[in-house]
Amino acid sequence: MQDRTYLINRWLPTALVVAAGICLSLLIYGYSRHSDDDRVRGILTLDAEWRAQSFQRRLSEAMQPLESLATLVAAQENIDARQFTRFVELGHDADDFIAGINWAPWVENKDRAAFTANARVLSEPDFEIFQTRGDGSRFTAPEQPAYLPMLFGKIFENSANRIGFDLLTDSSGEKWALVARDTGVPTATPPVHFSANPESPLRFLAYWPVYTTDSPPDTIEARRIAFRGVAVARFRFDEILPGFLTDTQEIAQSIDFSIDDGKNAAPVYVANFDTLQHKLSVTSPVAARGEELIERDFTALGRRWTLAFHFGPETVVSLRSYGPEAWLMVGILLTVIISILLERERGRRMVGEKLVEDRTSELAHELQERQQAEMATRRSEQLINAVFEAAPFAMMAMDKDGNRLLWNTAAQKMFGYSAEEMIGNNASKFMPASNREDLGHFIEHLRAGHVIHSIPDVRRRRDGTTIEVRISGSAFYASGELAGFIGIMEDATKLNTTERQLVHAQKMEAIGALTGGMAHDFNNLLGIIIGNLDLVGPILESNEDAQSIVADALDAALRGAELTRRLLAFARRQPLQPASISVNDLISDVTKLLQRTLGTDITVRLDLNGNLWNTLADPAQLEASLINLATNARDAMPKGGKLTITTRNCEVPATDFGMTVGLKPGDYVSIEVTDTGAGMNPEVIDHIFEPFFTTKDRAKGTGLGLSMVFGFINQSGGHISVDSEPEKGTTFRLYLPRMIGTAAVAPQPEAQTYDMGKGETVLVVEDNDALRRTVVRQLTELDYKVIEADNASVALKSLVEAK
Repeated sequence: MQDRTYLINRWLPTALVVAAGICLSLLIYGYSRHSDDDRVRGILTLDAEWRAQSFQRRLSEAMQPLESLATLVAAQENIDARQFTRFVELGHDADDFIAGINWAPWVENKDRAAFTANARVLSEPDFEIFQTRGDGSRFTAPEQPAYLPMLFGKIFENSANRIGFDLLTDSSGEKWALVARDTGVPTATPPVHFSANPESPLRFLAYWPVYTTDSPPDTIEARRIAFRGVAVARFRFDEILPGFLTDTQEIAQSIDFSIDDGKNAAPVYVANFDTLQHKLSVTSPVAARGEELIERDFTALGRRWTLAFHFGPETVVSLRSYGPEAWLMVGILLTVIISILLERERGRRMVGEKLVEDRTSELAHELQERQQAEMATRRSEQLINAVFEAAPFAMMAMDKDGNRLLWNTAAQKMFGYSAEEMIGNNASKFMPASNREDLGHFIEHLRAGHVIHSIPDVRRRRDGTTIEVRISGSAFYASGELAGFIGIMEDATKLNTTERQLVHAQKMEAIGALTGGMAHDFNNLLGIIIGNLDLVGPILESNEDAQSIVADALDAALRGAELTRRLLAFARRQPLQPASISVNDLISDVTKLLQRTLGTDITVRLDLNGNLWNTLADPAQLEASLINLATNARDAMPKGGKLTITTRNCEVPATDFGMTVGLKPGDYVSIEVTDTGAGMNPEVIDHIFEPFFTTKDRAKGTGLGLSMVFGFINQSGGHISVDSEPEKGTTFRLYLPRMIGTAAVAPQPEAQTYDMGKGETVLVVEDNDALRRTVVRQLTELDYKVIEADNASVALKSLVEAK
């Protein structure tokens, strides 16, 4: 037993060294082989990158004839078939990959007849805009808003040249031609077969947009207006793909070509190319079998092209070196040498190892206790740091002298200063002088042992902007002594802004409720006044002075009724007659009136969305609101200026919490009225919609115009907001809900005439005694028999008794 133990202790270390040496040698061999494989992959990657860039560059060069044609068409108002053919043939080389090239102008339906007549002179005598059926037969294109017919064409392969074919009837042609028009950049279609035979060569079309301007306009709307047509080129994949790679470096590989289908889906496989055989195949791609696969893609002509390079095992093996095997042999040799030297020293160290073993046993216990204490300390530090960094609020720590110790990620985002800039510097260094006194007060408060919670304050960011914050903090101690302070800041800017908006909305709601009640009671008083003035008129018919006095009083009462109507509009209690409105048409009609009302010093500009939704609102009230806003804009521009009315569709998603308070999620029609006038300060904006508030002279305004607009928009389920700065003009934004479905137009009341009664009975129900007496007198004067009641119960009882 002792002999066995001796042999184990004697030879086990040497055996372990040998095993470790062999394992280490194998690891070095594996690492070296991995590095060598990385080198080989780098070579293959460089080759793939070079081929992909060469393909992209040559694809761009292949577009040059199409670009030249687009330049020719843009430079000349009209060209004929002879000029087109001569230009295309002069620019075509035998090595070009274009299989056909055409010019297709944009033709509105109203210009179709004139265009067809001109095309028969310029192109072909029997020219006609046509479409095709599923079986390939032609028929004359029916009427539609616009056409994109091929006017001229030159084909460089054995296929028909379809002069007159309308590209807008082809789903692929229509989509990508319109994409080229709206983006202003050349665009290619996904790969397609031009015949019903799936074995026919794959092709793609490239569209080059042409405009009436030298360069594409900046906006989609402007590009659609200036659009003249597209230059179209046809390419065959079985010619263009091998042609781009025939003169590249020959490394044994095959390349799969794919191109996206324009639907944000996975790339569509097109073909495979064998670089050594220069052979193109359109069969399905072969799955990689132990191959090295490298993919490269790029965007050209609005498509994403993908090239997958397959390198066979024999290619990879031919590029490898013998370095890894050499490292393996060196490792084994070193292992043998080290084992021999180790065995010589083994006997000398056995005695020393026994002494070290005893001492190590004693130290192990001490080390374990220390490690446990250090581990507990590290866990506490990691937990504190994790909480500190994950906190959504700006958190900072400083020593008792005010030097920053910690500065978390949220603080960096809130104030723009990095932790490297802040840590070690005094807290007052990056603060404005106006805030340093506040900082001193906070620190003194914390030194006294107090804890502060959500103290409002204002801080300046690195970019100079200010934010509203709420500050919390406390002191921390070490060994019973004050060590520093912890501070937390919450960005309260958005919360305070929302609170102010909510308070303003509640104030307007309260004013509306108060105003509506007062207007209703005042309306009853005016009804009594107007009714009695109407009754006294015939009595004083012989007295002209009295008649004049009654007329003036009646006119004043009617003006009071108009003011009451506006107050009821603000309070959202006026009766509306909503109808489906085309806002663009209504604005166009109102603009004709505004041109005379605003005068020649003010220019009216319309920016109307051509695809604007309809809205459901009272057209008369909307027209009055626009005239009111335009009149206010005129008064704000006494020296003239510009008034801009803009319409657009506005979608407010349910997840958008950043919109103005009062605008619910949904679809809206937005109307913006912008002037270049004097503008308003924030104090004026806070009161602008309140009844009887006005900045004009008493003789020039009542202060009810904007109140009426405010009430009408809110009663219609919309919202109104205003942006303005002094000397920078004002913008009012009206949001009206989108019209869904079809709404019946409210019938307009017909003019009626009232004849004298013939003793018929009329029931009058009114709880206001004075107003009821006035109505009863008026009906009695008209020879009606009147039954009066002051509530519904009395009215029903009177009806039963009358029967």
